[in-house]
Formats: sequence, C-alpha cells, structure tokens
Amino acid sequence: MNLKIKIILLALVSTMFFTACSRESSQLFNEGQVALEEHDYTTAMEKLSDVLEGDSGNKVARDMYTQAMRMKRVEEYEKSEDYERALDEIEKVIALKNGSSKIIKEAEEKKKEYEKIIETLEKEREERKKNARETAASQADNVESDALKANSSGNKKEESSNSSSGSSSSDSKPSSGGSSDNSGSSGSSGNSGQTGGEGGSSEGSGSSSGGESSGSESTGQ
Repeated sequence: MNLKIKIILLALVSTMFFTACSRESSQLFNEGQVALEEHDYTTAMEKLSDVLEGDSGNKVARDMYTQAMRMKRVEEYEKSEDYERALDEIEKVIALKNGSSKIIKEAEEKKKEYEKIIETLEKEREERKKNARETAASQADNVESDALKANSSGNKKEESSNSSSGSSSSDSKPSSGGSSDNSGSSGSSGNSGQTGGEGGSSEGSGSSSGGESSGSESTGQ
C-alpha cells in the first residue's frame, strides 16, 4: 500500500509540475506573441526563447522567435537606409509560415514599400550617372572648342605678323630705288654743269680772240 501511495503521489506531483510548466510556457508563449505583434522584438525573443527551453519542438514558437529576430534586423537596416538588406530579411520573414500571421501580412506590405523605394533609388542613381556622363562630355567639348579657338587665334596672329613683315619689306625697296634715282640725277646735273662751264669757257676764249683780231686790223688802218 505504501508503495502504491508513493507512486500515486509522485504521479500527481509530476502532473501538477508539468501542468504548471505548461501553463507557464503557455503564458510565456502568449506574452512573446503579443510582444512580437507590438513590435517589441527584444522582449518577444526573450519570452519565446524561454518557451523553447521547455519545449524545443514547438515550431510556432521557433518561427515566431525567428520572425522577431529578423524584424529587428529589418528595423536596423531601415534606419541605415539599407533597403536591399531590409527587403532580403522581409522575404525570409514571409517564408516562415508557422509564425505570426499578423507579422507576415505586415512583412508583405513592407516588401512592396521597399521594392518601390529601391526602384526609385535605382532610377535616381541612373539619372545621376547619366548627368555625370553628359557633364563630362560637355566639359570635353568645351575644352576641345577652347583649344580650337586658341589654335585659330594663334594662326591669325601669325598671318597678321607675316603680312606686316611683307608690307615693311615692300615699302623699303622703293625707297632704295628712289635714292639711286636721286643720285643719278645729281650725277647728271653735275655733268651738265661741267659741260656748260666748259662751253662758256670756249665762248669766252673765242670772244677774246676776236677782240685781238679787231685790234690788229684797226692798227693797220
């Protein structure tokens, strides 16, 4: 009898213990789920971790724990504007079919939101690249245009300089010819003067001789 009573008492104690543990586990599970759906992910992970310590085979608790962990990462990535990683975590949350259905619906909405943001950012990135290419091309054209203008200006200056040198040479050549002509004229004038002087001397001599002849004739008479 005593042995049977002990066995019965042990069974009752065990039943009460497991019932208490089950109630505690259930309470922890409920608290963990509430914390998860209120976006208190740290508390949710703590509560659900305690549930899994008592019942490691609880798939719902395990998926909820994973949801809480990944949604916490999503918040961190969203704050740092790393939307691609946030989207990756969201997709993993959606794949956890045993977790909270409310969190799955929120994750699906977040996925659409992140996809739009990523698409917008991609368009802005492409627009910046396009503008950068156009700016670089415009600057290259301006540099080339400036180089052509500078080259053209240099050629014009060189042509102008050559024209000025040619004009100076042309002006100096006639001046030399004029000097020669003047020299020639002076020479001619000198020669003419000499010739005239000589002619005058001849005439003077002739007159003198004529006078002498007249004097002789007058004396004879």
